[in-house]
Formats: sequence, C-alpha cells, structure tokens
Amino acid sequence: MIFPPEAALEWLRQGASELSTEEASASLAHLCRAIAEQSITPLRAELARFDASEIRIGREKVRAQPATAELRAGSRRGDALEVALNDAYEPLHERLMRLRARANRAAGEAWASASLPAHPDAGPSSDDRRAAARDWLATTETFLDEFPAPETIAVLFQQLRWQEGDRLFHPRERYRNAGARWAPLSLERELRRAVRVGPVHHDATARARVLVHVPADDIRVLPAAQDLGWQSEVEAARAVGRALGRALASPGPFALRHATVGTTARALGELAVLVLIDPLRLRREGWTRRDAEEIRRIAVWRMLLASRLDAAALLLADPSPDAAAASIASALRVTLRPHLAAALLALPSGAGVRFRANLGALRLWTALRERYDEDWYRNPRAEEAIRAGCEGAGASSVEAWCEATDAEDAPETRIAELLDPC
Repeated sequence: MIFPPEAALEWLRQGASELSTEEASASLAHLCRAIAEQSITPLRAELARFDASEIRIGREKVRAQPATAELRAGSRRGDALEVALNDAYEPLHERLMRLRARANRAAGEAWASASLPAHPDAGPSSDDRRAAARDWLATTETFLDEFPAPETIAVLFQQLRWQEGDRLFHPRERYRNAGARWAPLSLERELRRAVRVGPVHHDATARARVLVHVPADDIRVLPAAQDLGWQSEVEAARAVGRALGRALASPGPFALRHATVGTTARALGELAVLVLIDPLRLRREGWTRRDAEEIRRIAVWRMLLASRLDAAALLLADPSPDAAAASIASALRVTLRPHLAAALLALPSGAGVRFRANLGALRLWTALRERYDEDWYRNPRAEEAIRAGCEGAGASSVEAWCEATDAEDAPETRIAELLDPC
C-alpha cells in the first residue's frame, strides 16, 4: 500500500520536532518531490503517448520519440524533423502547461504548509539564481562570436557532432575507461564497490541516467540506447562522475544521505567531463594535436551552450511558445519553432540544478588546480578534497563545497581557458 502524501505531510508536521532542522527540511523536500511527481503523472502519461505517436515527415511516418532523438543527434534532415515535431506539440501545449502548473502549485503548497527552512542543498534564493543566470548569459555572450552562426537548431546539432572522431571511441571500453580516470585518487574502488552499469534506457536523449537505489551502496548508470560516439563518451564520463559522487555519501539520516537535489554529485560529473577534455591529459595520453583539439573544442562548446540554455530556462517567466523561442534565440543564437521551444524550455526539467552544478564545477577546477597542480586529478592528495565535497550528500551543496575549497574564481575563466588553451 502506498503511503498517501497528505498523510505523510501530516506525520512530518507532527514529528518535525523530533528531527534535526536539516533532516526535517530534507524529508519535506523529498515529500514535496513525491507530491509533484504524483501531480505530474498525467503530464508524463501525455508525453509518453506523444512519444509513441506517429508524425509525418514528407511521405514517411515515424514515431515522435525516435524523431526527437534523431534531431538531437544532428540528422541531416533536421529541419524537416523540427517542423514535424513542432506541429505535433502545438495541440498539446496548453494542456501540458496546465499540468505543469498544477504540479508546481501542489509542491509549493505542501512546502508552505510545513513552515520549515530550506533544505541544505536548496542553494541560493530564487532571485539570486535568476541574477546568476542573467550574469552568466551576459559574461559568456562574447564567446559565441567565435562559434559559426548556425541559424537553426538543426544546424547547431550538426555542428556539435564530430562524426570523424566517433571511430576513436569504442562503447565496450567506455565506462571502464571513465572509471579508470579516478584510479590515481583511489576512487575507482568506490565505483567497483557501489556502481553498476546497465541496462540501456530508450529516452530521446544521449544522456546516461543515474539511479540511486541505496545511497553509497547501490547506484545504477543506465546508458542511452542511441550511441553517438564521442558525444556518448562525454555522457559516460559525466554519469560515472555523478555516480561516484553518490557512492561517496557518508552514513547519516536517510533523507540527507539520499540527496534531494545532489548538486555535489552533479558537480563531480561535470568535473569528470573537464578531466576528459583537459589538454594536458590528452597530450599525455598521446592524442594527435588535431584530435585533441577537436575533443576539446566540441566538448567545451556543448558545455557552454548547455549552460546558457539552462540559464535561459531559469529566466523563462512566461512559458508561452513565443517567449520560449525568443529565450532560445537569445541564449543560443538560433531559431527554433515556438511549440518545440516551449517543450524544450517550459516542461519540468533539472535546469536550475544543472546550472548550479556546472558553474560550481568550473570554479572547483581552478581551485583544485591551484591546490594540487595542473593535473590535480592525478595527485593522490586531491582524494581528500573530492571525498570531503561529496560525502555530505544532501547535507551539503556545491556552493558549500566551493566555499570550503576556496573556489572563488569566476566560472567563465575556465571556459575562456578551454576556448583558447594556448
């Protein structure tokens, strides 16, 4: 029998005095998430039906989910895919937005009724997060001048592929290699102990999923069914880093050990990507200058554009299709048809969490380098800093990790270095 959220909320109100403030707040955050998930079930059902529906592209009929995956993979018929997906989303938009608003309202009312402070990984206030998003879009705007103007998102996805380099990376070794990069810090053993890979998932994304069954003891990484070569290599590094962050959680109350948001683990995932593309590591491992340059270039552009897209999502107050399209045009300098833009930006997502983790990781990289040398990821002394950052799990945050590591440099500093490594 499922414990009704309303009953759980009443139990928490009555029993909060028996818990520490941090544990009570984290418990409430988990409960609010469950309430939102319950409220959003009809939305997920609508999206599942949409994914399974057929759309017409010229004379061909294809299911929406594979069409979405094909668009993101940089298909040459991307413009036709975009038109078809936009037309298919249009009749769904208003209903999806109503369901989204209902879920947000249900979770917000539950939180307000308990009168507890924010949980430890809640991060900055909403106003501060929005200010950070505006600052990030402003400070990284000039970086886009160096990227060929793609005009449409279909062309952008094509430019972010490196099909020639896909042959350099073999799926069979992908996750083993991602784990081995943590061996110099004696952290590979944590992965062997607590993390398992597989089976694949079939969502319309190249991102691997990280599922936490038992904090610190049973974490699963689910690769995407669609293999995209180099892009999948990046996603494997990110997912293994996140899983490692979850595996390092220290014993404690379940609500804190099982991080509600998990920004420290996500930041470790982004650090893993930065390790993968670090020019020093690439040169040491014998990559040709040309291949190393492409690895760095493609990955840093993906990282920058993804962070700008997350910032745009944080700032999107009006979920209308036209507003969403305008936000994407501003953030990525590309056009995207309105209803597809709204589906990308306005539907529930982890944009705020990803944004905090991405900027935190960029700050942490500089701090770790200053403390443990340029190749800090090969210095055994850096193990302590990684463990200390992640072991707090839900009792900590990426902002707290940055503060403890004296990571004060502006995050755009690392982006600028990667865009011009010489």
